[in-house]
Amino acid sequence: KRYNVPRLAFINKLDRQGSNPTKVINDLRNQLKLNASQVQIPIGLEDNHLGVVDLIKNKSYTFDGERGETIVEGEVPDDMKDMVEEKRMELIEKLADVDDEIGELFLMEEEPTEDQLKEAIRRQTIACKFVPVFMGSAFKNKGVQPLLDGVLDYLPEPSEKANYALDRSKDEAEVQVSCSKDDPLLALAFKLEETQFGQLTYMRIYQGMLKKGNQIHNVNDGKKIKLARI
Repeated sequence: KRYNVPRLAFINKLDRQGSNPTKVINDLRNQLKLNASQVQIPIGLEDNHLGVVDLIKNKSYTFDGERGETIVEGEVPDDMKDMVEEKRMELIEKLADVDDEIGELFLMEEEPTEDQLKEAIRRQTIACKFVPVFMGSAFKNKGVQPLLDGVLDYLPEPSEKANYALDRSKDEAEVQVSCSKDDPLLALAFKLEETQFGQLTYMRIYQGMLKKGNQIHNVNDGKKIKLARI
C-alpha cells in the first residue's frame, strides 16, 4: 500500500483445522484498512474442503486428482445458493463504493454482468482502491488455477501502472520509468539466495534488457558487475 502497488489476496490452507476465511477478510479490512472483498467462497473447510464457488461466474470448481490438477466445473450447490447470493451482493457493494459504473447500477438496482464486474475489479485493483480475495489450499493445488487466472484478469501489465525512479544526480528527483526494452537497464535485486551453483539473485526489471555477458552498475556501491549466467 505504501508503494502504490496493485495486489490481490489469497487465503491459503483452507484444509487445515481452524481455517476461517471470514476472519481473514475482516482483518484485511480492519487491520490493513483495505477495501477487500472475496470473489470466491469455499466449498467446505478443514477436512471437507473440496473447492470454491466463483461469485462472478456463479460456478463451482472442485479439484480432482492426486495434486488437484483436474478442474471440474459445475453448478452452485443448492445448500450454498443463499450464501453465494449474500456474498455476491457484498462484493457488488464494495465495488460500488469505489467504481462509478457499478455504483450507478447499484443505485438503479440493476444486476451487473460478468464482464462489467470483471472490468470494474480490474480498474479498481489497478487504481489500488480494491483488493479481490481468492482462497484455497496451495499444498493440494486447490484454488491455485483460478488465482493465476485472477492475476491475468485483474493485475496490470507493466505499461498500465506508472513506476518512478529517483535520479541521484538531480537530488533524487522523480523520473518515470518507460518500461521499454530499448532504454537503459533499470532493475531491482529484491532477493539473494546461496545455492550449490553460487549466489542466485532475483531481479525485477523495470526497463531495458538483461543479457548474459552484460555489465550492470550497482548504484549502492558504484561497482560494475558482469553477468556470467542467467
